[in-house]
Amino acid sequence: MPRFFFDVADGQTIVDENGADFADLEVAKQHAVTVARDILKHEVWQGRLPLNECVRIRSDRDQLLHVVRFRDTLEIIE
Repeated sequence: MPRFFFDVADGQTIVDENGADFADLEVAKQHAVTVARDILKHEVWQGRLPLNECVRIRSDRDQLLHVVRFRDTLEIIE
């Protein structure tokens, strides 16, 4: 199973040193959405809504595979 790393970028980057094994990139993308939503949930409780942050998925060879933007993980209703 391939290992994927999930770095969080919000002006500065929090590097995932450990990574996690997933069957493929699609499953890793779903995990990145969950990570982004969990962070957003915590931030909203603190009175912040950091929509410009993202989770960068990279391979074990340090290749950028996909970017999940926080704003793309939820439906904004006005």
